Amino acid sequence: MVGLLFICTGAVKLVGVPFSLEMRDHLKVGAQLWRIIGTLEILGGMGVIVGIAWEPLQILTYACLAALMLGALRYRLKSADGPLWVGVDVATLAFVVVAAVLRLVH
Repeated sequence: MVGLLFICTGAVKLVGVPFSLEMRDHLKVGAQLWRIIGTLEILGGMGVIVGIAWEPLQILTYACLAALMLGALRYRLKSADGPLWVGVDVATLAFVVVAAVLRLVH
């Protein structure tokens, strides 16, 4: 699930879905950085899926996606977004961390 989530959110950024572009502008993120983030999300999603077969890759990918979500939270807080959007990013970060912990204890 984590892999598919990040592949989808990354693709939305790379394709340039209008809502995504509005969010980019609201967060004051440059177009090039937005594409880099989208690419990292897609690669992270793929790493989670491929990592099903190789645990070290999956754990490393979860760590990278958690770092990416911390960056997202920084931008949310900097732009004074309301609790809904901050909550979405916190929930996504928690989803990534829980998935990583479950993989480690499995």
